[in-house]
Amino acid sequence: MSSKNLDEISKSINNLKFKRVLFGGVSEEDVLSKLKELNQDYYETFSNPELEANQITKNKAKRADRKLNEKKRAARTKAYLIVLGIKIVSLLVLFLLIFGLFVGVTAMKSGDMYPKINAGDLLIYSKIGSNYSTNDVVVIKKDKEKLCGRVVGLPGQTIEIGEDYRLYVNGEKIVEDDIFYETPKFMTDVKYPITLGENEYFILCDFRESAVDSRTYGVVTKKEIKGKVKTIIRRSGL
Repeated sequence: MSSKNLDEISKSINNLKFKRVLFGGVSEEDVLSKLKELNQDYYETFSNPELEANQITKNKAKRADRKLNEKKRAARTKAYLIVLGIKIVSLLVLFLLIFGLFVGVTAMKSGDMYPKINAGDLLIYSKIGSNYSTNDVVVIKKDKEKLCGRVVGLPGQTIEIGEDYRLYVNGEKIVEDDIFYETPKFMTDVKYPITLGENEYFILCDFRESAVDSRTYGVVTKKEIKGKVKTIIRRSGL
């Protein structure tokens, strides 16, 4: 309540003419006296310049604290975003480094490796190491195109495809339990038997009846092998 309101109430009561003592035995002089005391207390409390100055100082201090806290929060947020950005960039660089030097990804463009690998599947292959064994599934590069096939002949071995449509290595018929198709010769420039030289491999695909493999493009050198397939990601039907 302001001093103006107290003054108005005091004046109003002064203008009243009490004919008897009111308020349970309190006289009008007591009421007026109490109002004057309240009015005086108000002036002493709220009209004190020192108190007002202290209150202003406190308000300024609070505003300064709020601004300081806001600046601290902004600085922490900025530092967090910088650190997060550095981590993301580092992870991207690491990802590119891994996939550039150690791991490769390519899509199977045909059904030559059916039923183990379908057209559209992603092949994840390792670029590390250069020792390949029989039955390794590898990614090769022939005429600037990446292909996939299975190693069936190693350096120093002699490869033949018999009239019975079977694979022979060093004169022995190979039993291939996981191959469900016959292995015919193709009408190409590839002549049998083939004795593989140093760092030369013979590649056949699993879908033997019509696949593009060493029966079409001949032997594959170690330099043309880009890596050994480690896993596949199915994409068919998506």
